[in-house]
Amino acid sequence: MYDCIIIGAGISGCSLAFELSKYSGKVLWLEKNNDVADETTKANSAIIHAGYDPEPNTLMAKYNIWGNKIIPSLCKDLDVPCKNIGSLVDLVKRMTRLLKCYISVVWKMVLKISALLNSLNYQKWNQI
Repeated sequence: MYDCIIIGAGISGCSLAFELSKYSGKVLWLEKNNDVADETTKANSAIIHAGYDPEPNTLMAKYNIWGNKIIPSLCKDLDVPCKNIGSLVDLVKRMTRLLKCYISVVWKMVLKISALLNSLNYQKWNQI
């Protein structure tokens, strides 16, 4: 009987195993490959994501930012070098998303105003 079963030994599974190692308990760790970090994590270019890309107010956004904040202390605990060099962000995707939201709001306002004007014209023509 195990207290926890970790499936996968990529960055998430390894991080979870590291955290659980701080507590007592019986953990089973399963990995289908013959080494850790052998799939998606292996293809990572060692860049720590800044957390600017996910949809706002989602769990992904929340955990991207949180994960970014804890990386320096995690690297220190694991004796792994970590250097924050910053990044240049392509704002096209973000600005496109914001522009779509803005256009959607403006379009809804136009439709309401149009409906109101049509209603007023209808009432005006009925009075003649």
